[in-house]
Amino acid sequence: FLAIFFVEMVLKVAGLGPWGYFSDSFNSFDFLIVMMSGAEVFLLPEDAGPEGLSALRTFRLLRIVKLVRRFKSIQRVLKVVTTSLPSIACFCCVLFIVAFTLALL
Repeated sequence: FLAIFFVEMVLKVAGLGPWGYFSDSFNSFDFLIVMMSGAEVFLLPEDAGPEGLSALRTFRLLRIVKLVRRFKSIQRVLKVVTTSLPSIACFCCVLFIVAFTLALL
């Protein structure tokens, strides 16, 4: 996946120009993540443990924020999910009680 993100970054820099690319904070964030991931892949030996730069992999999940910011339909879905979480929690508690009761029988 690193190659795909690198190609995306290069195409964006070529299309927007360096100033246009780095004016967006998410593009700067993507650049940082791609460069750090590239450093991790090419500079660290393969037998290195999970310590080091691999902790930066979790920051890749923040790329999802870009999708949520741009698509209103995803924002609506997330709003519905967050409003239904308390009901789902109550349902899970009832389901646990029923399963526990049936396990005792």
